[in-house]
Amino acid sequence: MQSTFGSLAIISLYTYVHIVLALQLPPPPVFLNSLMYQGSGCPPGSIQAFVPDDGSNVYFQYDAYLAENAGGPEHRAECEITIQLSYPQAPGWSYTVDSTTYRGYVRIDAGVRAEQESSYSFIGIPGQSNTKISFTDGPLDTDYKSTEKTFDPVWGSCDAEPSLMIQNEIRVTNEAWPLPGNGLFTIDIQTLVLDWNQC
Repeated sequence: MQSTFGSLAIISLYTYVHIVLALQLPPPPVFLNSLMYQGSGCPPGSIQAFVPDDGSNVYFQYDAYLAENAGGPEHRAECEITIQLSYPQAPGWSYTVDSTTYRGYVRIDAGVRAEQESSYSFIGIPGQSNTKISFTDGPLDTDYKSTEKTFDPVWGSCDAEPSLMIQNEIRVTNEAWPLPGNGLFTIDIQTLVLDWNQC
């Protein structure tokens, strides 16, 4: 699954050129201070994460995040990720998830739905924001790239470096069950586009 889209370095360069001019960014450097994850869709050792020095994006590359119903009515998998960014040269700045780009592979029969939902929240700060993608027009067999704006963005605090929690759920559902229908849906790379604000 990883080889389909090339290296994270290539994606980083493309996303930087495309997005950095449109969003406010803090004084560098920004780096990933901690990464923790758990869930049926992300066993230990199955996620790589990368943050460019300018803090414009957070990249997650998955080795095992997929749903496949294999003839059954539904299959789903979850992955909860917690990260903390450090930005020592930018005190008094906060950030939010502006949008998310998903890249992966989808194969569904007619009558089968593939969906991915993500929620974003800062630990200790009320509220959460969301993104969602879905595929319903089977039969379908293709690689895909989908960018979704975040609904009702939540901002981190201005006086600390808060931990961001990402709760992902991927599922494949045979809506024609008990009629036969199969689906396979993967998220190979998830890119969070960050917007920053000086408080």
